[in-house]
Amino acid sequence: MAAEDIDRLLTLYDRGDKRGEPFEENVRLALKAVLVSPRFLFKVEENDPQPGIRPVGQYEMASRLSYFLWSTMPDEELLRLADESKLQDPKVLEAQVERMLDDSRSRVFAGGFMGQWLGTQEIGGRAVPLLTELQHFYTPEGAADLREQPELFFHHILTENKSALDLLTANYTFLTERLVKYYELEGKVTMPSGPGFHLVKWPDDRRAGVLGLASVLAMTSHYKQASPVLRGAWVLETLLGTPVPPPPADVPALEAAKGSAKKMTVRAMLAKHRESTSCAACHNLMDPIGLGLENFDWMGRWREKDDDGSAVDASGALPSGETFNGPVELRAVLLNRKEEFVRQFTSKLLGYALGRGLQDGDQCTVQKLMDTMAKNGYQTPEYPGRCGGDGEPCAREKGS
Repeated sequence: MAAEDIDRLLTLYDRGDKRGEPFEENVRLALKAVLVSPRFLFKVEENDPQPGIRPVGQYEMASRLSYFLWSTMPDEELLRLADESKLQDPKVLEAQVERMLDDSRSRVFAGGFMGQWLGTQEIGGRAVPLLTELQHFYTPEGAADLREQPELFFHHILTENKSALDLLTANYTFLTERLVKYYELEGKVTMPSGPGFHLVKWPDDRRAGVLGLASVLAMTSHYKQASPVLRGAWVLETLLGTPVPPPPADVPALEAAKGSAKKMTVRAMLAKHRESTSCAACHNLMDPIGLGLENFDWMGRWREKDDDGSAVDASGALPSGETFNGPVELRAVLLNRKEEFVRQFTSKLLGYALGRGLQDGDQCTVQKLMDTMAKNGYQTPEYPGRCGGDGEPCAREKGS
């Protein structure tokens, strides 16, 4: 802390002391000033008044790295390298990213990024409330496992230098004994001995990638009912970066036709909903994708039968002409749009690294990162703030 900052805090203390306030109250007043200071609450990067693009400062780079990968302030090594003006050296920067990812503190990054991007941080809170009828397989500990599962999955992809496409296609995951019970996989997977999470292969190809995670599937469901609309919208927005506008204000909620002798199926209700021209444009995109995941119930567990006892129909057809039946074929369709997925993943990762929403001027950086990933077999970029990973030093963005 600079001397002038200390002087301001001491001035607050002295004012209270002159008023006869007790020592504790004077310290509390100075501490309040620290806690409400913008430099305490935010990562402040000084803008050079001169126009143009220039490298970020050494200490600012140290903070970017540390808050991105560890969610905390820089350690002694980062501060030392900043003091020596070495953090813009591509080789030094690469070595520091490797060091920081190998550190156990990088788990915080994996959890924070995946929880925010996928929305799985809601599990155990807003999503999947605790219900007595579920207690034989869903518990607070189980909810914690569901939140941690995507974190460990992504951390494994990062630290093992796997392809980012594994987020869609990986046939492996991390399970605890509680999750084995949750997924109804007793006797179907080989679990190493010992408590906690273990890296295991799925017994089949139903659940590859994030689309097979119960946390995602449960979060995109209604109470006691899977929702093709929510799931389809989630895939479009979260995985492919295709915004879905909110429904018009005058459109009624999706529900079965009143007075019908037989309850309409979800597929039939959606088909009727799409008869409205104001609904068809979005639902023609969302509904087929969500219907391709109908084999997963509202808790994300596999099912062969629908609620009425009929066989699950998980077929779908997109307006582009692509057809599929079930999650395996749906993933194949999504993999054909891998450029959209990689762009979305890269954009989200870059925004998380910079700690702000992306602007139009960031798209060139996103494209450079995508090009680098494509050349490297879609392995995750070493540091998203490095302007493409091609040795070009990271520069301060205009207007940031």
